[in-house]
Amino acid sequence: LVGLSTDLDTRTKELKIKQDENVQLQSTIKTLQKQLSDKERAATRDHDELLTTQKLLETKTREAEDTNVMLKTVKSILEVKSNELAAMDSECHQLHDKCDDLHNTIEMYKNQEVNNGAVI
Repeated sequence: LVGLSTDLDTRTKELKIKQDENVQLQSTIKTLQKQLSDKERAATRDHDELLTTQKLLETKTREAEDTNVMLKTVKSILEVKSNELAAMDSECHQLHDKCDDLHNTIEMYKNQEVNNGAVI
């Protein structure tokens, strides 16, 4: 009976140790579950942020493409206007040359009239 009582005490102590270990394991499991849950929430939040960033990037890319098309249009318009200005500049030079010719002709006639004794 004494041996049985000692064996029972030993078994009780072993069970108490196992019970303590189980409590500790359950606490560790709860901690790990909470950490996993926190990481899942963080991953979901990061994923949502990535989706938002991706949408923003797509929007900015479309805006940049639209701006590029507008810039090409403006460039084309400026090239046309530049050509028009160059043509006008050429016309102005031709008209200036004609005016110089007319002025020279008038001066020549004035000089002839002065030489002939007439005053203009």
